[in-house]
Amino acid sequence: MLALWSVAEEIVFRGALQPALARLFGRRGTDRLAPWLTRSNVATSAVFAAAHLWRHPWPLALAVFPVSIVYGRAREISGEWWPAALLHLWFNACLYAASWWLSTAG
Repeated sequence: MLALWSVAEEIVFRGALQPALARLFGRRGTDRLAPWLTRSNVATSAVFAAAHLWRHPWPLALAVFPVSIVYGRAREISGEWWPAALLHLWFNACLYAASWWLSTAG
């Protein structure tokens, strides 16, 4: 289920929203904020972090923002959504593994 949810999120956010925003901001000539950062990535990451508020307290949802920037950059470099999905799967697997390890360490 974790894998399915991660992939579904990336299809929506990096497969649909981020490219749509890139086209919108690109038409205005305002997408690039820095050599490695775009408005479309920042906006997508803000929506991505906000979408995590339904299940997580706000500090954890806010902590998703910089991770999402990495996913968005992977999307921009590759031109595809699936590298972001692989990163997302890896990140979530590491979080769950760390949670399990911490729960059994005591």
